[in-house]
Amino acid sequence: TVLKEATRDIHAEIQEQRAAMADQRAESIATEKRVEHLYSEIQNIRGCEQDKENTVTMNRRRESLDRQQAGVLKHVRDLRHKITADARSVLTEQNTVSSTENSLYG
Repeated sequence: TVLKEATRDIHAEIQEQRAAMADQRAESIATEKRVEHLYSEIQNIRGCEQDKENTVTMNRRRESLDRQQAGVLKHVRDLRHKITADARSVLTEQNTVSSTENSLYG
């Protein structure tokens, strides 16, 4: 009977150890899943940060292009004014020459 009780005690202890190992395994799996989830969240955050950096870079590039466009438009306006002024000057000279010719050869 002592041997039977010792055997039952050993079997009970083995069952407790198996249950504890199963609990540890379940906890280990749950921890692994939490780590995977956190890793996924970190990747998402990094992706968002990269998106923000890309957006900032694109905005800076857009602002640079806007400034360049404004500079080009100003240059085009200045050229138009110069061309218009030159054309008026030529017309004025032609009118002066015509008037002078009319006065001289009239």
